[in-house]
Amino acid sequence: MNHEIFFLILFTQTNFMRNNFLPLVFLFLFSFIASCTNNSKVSLVGKWKPVQVDSKFISSYHMSDEDIKKLPESQSIEFTKDQKFISNLPHDTSYGTYDYDEKAKRLITMMNDGKNIIFFIRFLGKDKMAMSNQNGKMTFARN
Repeated sequence: MNHEIFFLILFTQTNFMRNNFLPLVFLFLFSFIASCTNNSKVSLVGKWKPVQVDSKFISSYHMSDEDIKKLPESQSIEFTKDQKFISNLPHDTSYGTYDYDEKAKRLITMMNDGKNIIFFIRFLGKDKMAMSNQNGKMTFARN
């Protein structure tokens, strides 16, 4: 008889816990997943400084070790909200417009001199991105 009462109490408590606890678990999981899903998109807008270049980029542009060391202080690119960009190089400043296809992760820069350059963008966090094309890859940090 005691075993029957024990199982009845256990079954009743288990059903009570299951009926009340499971919705709480689902609510917790939903909240956790929703908080992990970042609805804010990483923006290209801002000023970026190069922090790393790959060997293909170095050889494509015939960069010396000295050029590579000076990269962060001598170069930057800024993307504005109105689809314009300014690229500052040691001996040149370029202006133009850009189009960023977020789905394809493709950036097309259209220079004022008529030259277009296509890059593929990979965000490595909110303040870091890699730009690559046939000439190699360059990693930037938001300034």
